[in-house]
Amino acid sequence: MLGRSLDRITLLDVYEALGRPTLFAIVNRSDEPDCLIARNVNATLADTMAAAEALFVERFGKLTLDTLPPPSPTPLSRHD
Repeated sequence: MLGRSLDRITLLDVYEALGRPTLFAIVNRSDEPDCLIARNVNATLADTMAAAEALFVERFGKLTLDTLPPPSPTPLSRHD
């Protein structure tokens, strides 16, 4: 799937080749909390995380590997 030139491979291709791993490590502590406020917070978090994931996926589909800058070299520390 990824055996093509960098200008034809998107970050979405890489993400999907990796099995669409979880993008965020924020989870609800309880799926069915007794507290109404907690339920509302959990629902809002779930909606927000879904919207954030959709934005990531949309952006991933527009970025090809050839457009990514190379990592900047890490300067060596001076030891005096």
